[in-house]
Amino acid sequence: MFQSAMKAIRQLPDPAFRKLLLQSLGLTLLLLIAIGIAAFYGIGLIPEFGVGWLNDAVGWLAGLGVVIGSIWLLVPVTSLFIGIFLDQVADAVEAKHYPADPPSRDPPLPETLAMALRFTAILVIANILVLPLYLLPLANLAIFYGLNGYLLGREYFEMVAIRHHDAATVKALRQQNSLRITLAGVVIALPLVIPIFNLIVPLFGAAFMVHVYKGLASRQAV
Repeated sequence: MFQSAMKAIRQLPDPAFRKLLLQSLGLTLLLLIAIGIAAFYGIGLIPEFGVGWLNDAVGWLAGLGVVIGSIWLLVPVTSLFIGIFLDQVADAVEAKHYPADPPSRDPPLPETLAMALRFTAILVIANILVLPLYLLPLANLAIFYGLNGYLLGREYFEMVAIRHHDAATVKALRQQNSLRITLAGVVIALPLVIPIFNLIVPLFGAAFMVHVYKGLASRQAV
């Protein structure tokens, strides 16, 4: 798994990867700006309370919430667009490291978009549901990496493996290797708490999971 991670890291400077990262970050920025504009418009619709300081406090808290929410959504939204471009990431990895393997299929755009949206929705909703648990000292790290490791491992593996198998085979392969896939997800989740680098996590995760999948598929074929 360490070798797979290093292969993914070494390929990050590739021109194709830089282009995909810039595209996903640009689309992320545009979407967050649209969300921010809509949120601040919504703040303007909050009724007045008749008390000056209370109105100011509510306005400041709401604005702060929009800013924090936008920062918090940065990685999940970036993951959404990387998920949409995942086929291009996987193609680049396979062309460089597995040129002799049978070619994969590129799922139709609606299928890719549906998987990326589902992935992002599950990631956001699950982390919102356990948000109070993140306040628990020490346990919060175990909860964060356990939850996100499982989710990232499962979703990235499915998005990569579906390019080679039908849904039933992907599910069986994931269940047979659930521990290894979850550990791979934890590796992907580790840099999420590092500012700036966490923006590269979705790209790294997609490339890394291609190597993990290839390793599992080759062992399964033996």
